[in-house]
Amino acid sequence: MPYKNPPVVEAWIAFDFEPHADKTEWDYLRSRDFLKEHAPDLSKRQIEVQNVVELEKSDTDELPTVKAEHRTVNLIRAFDSEFRRLLQLGNDRMAFNLLEQGSDYPGFGKLLDDAMGFLEKYRTYFSPRGLKSATIHYVDIVAIPVENLTIDLEDYFRIIRDLPESPFGLVNSFASLFTTICPLDKEPMHIEIQRLPTEVQEHTIQVRLDWEKSCRNLELNDSVQIRAALTDSNAFMVKCFKQSITPKTEALFD
Repeated sequence: MPYKNPPVVEAWIAFDFEPHADKTEWDYLRSRDFLKEHAPDLSKRQIEVQNVVELEKSDTDELPTVKAEHRTVNLIRAFDSEFRRLLQLGNDRMAFNLLEQGSDYPGFGKLLDDAMGFLEKYRTYFSPRGLKSATIHYVDIVAIPVENLTIDLEDYFRIIRDLPESPFGLVNSFASLFTTICPLDKEPMHIEIQRLPTEVQEHTIQVRLDWEKSCRNLELNDSVQIRAALTDSNAFMVKCFKQSITPKTEALFD
């Protein structure tokens, strides 16, 4: 977004793939090897596991007997040494995240280039049957400095409708979720806006906005088509973001 200090705190592009018909389960070890081979600079690892417990059926009030217990890996996260870049691998899913914030955020072009680079490596390595969707997600945090906590957020956001202090009392937090149909491709865009809980002594109100837009009907082997769809979707999201805020908010980013 074209600001000196944009409100972006995280942005990612995720790809969901169509598996082959004979696939039975996610091969965690193969995904681990993919990271070693194709993302050696993302050497910090986090593994998300789930404990699965099978219980014997019981017709009494006694606690059921455990038949079997095992752990499954749901997700592998690979970070760089500064925790600014993140590649996530799951079952038929890959996402590339940028965690650089404010003036350090390198822009959508960098996010797209890196994500498309990993998509090509994933396609060659795993050979999925197809691409279900490609999704852009932004997380913005807008920090509004205040002398007290009685400001009107409608002065800052065109898509917020605040409750009057009388008779409701002072609003400390809220969340609203919108789903729109994008005129570019008739695919949904999801927008969530929420005022985060604020301590009185902080003298800052924080508003979080999540933006998510998916692209479908894409050909896995057509990188030009995928890149164009994501670029157009991003431009649409930026346009909507600008329409959702007022000049008073934009002044906070310069």
